[in-house]
Amino acid sequence: MSLLSMLPTTATLERKSSAKDASGGMVNTFAALADYTDLPCDIQPANGTVQMRYQQAHLICTHTIYFAADVPAVAGDRFTSDGRTFLVMGRRSPAPGRLQWPCVVDVEEQVT
Repeated sequence: MSLLSMLPTTATLERKSSAKDASGGMVNTFAALADYTDLPCDIQPANGTVQMRYQQAHLICTHTIYFAADVPAVAGDRFTSDGRTFLVMGRRSPAPGRLQWPCVVDVEEQVT
């Protein structure tokens, strides 16, 4: 079984940028990063330990996204997947010398 076979969905990384609206005011928008679209991933509900770690910093973490390759996500970025939007809260690096996912991102699902 390959690692990619464990990633049933895809996600696109988007970064916040600013643009002028029709009246000249600044509007925050998100734009997809060209090299980070349709990334194979697995989106799972965050476990209790992860949720508690973020709650201690007064942040909400609802899900964890697992990737087979490193993804340059930073807090404030977002992922879109199958009509769902996830705001990046943080990411975890693998521990040295341990077999783990190359990139793990903790997110809050944005409900509209």
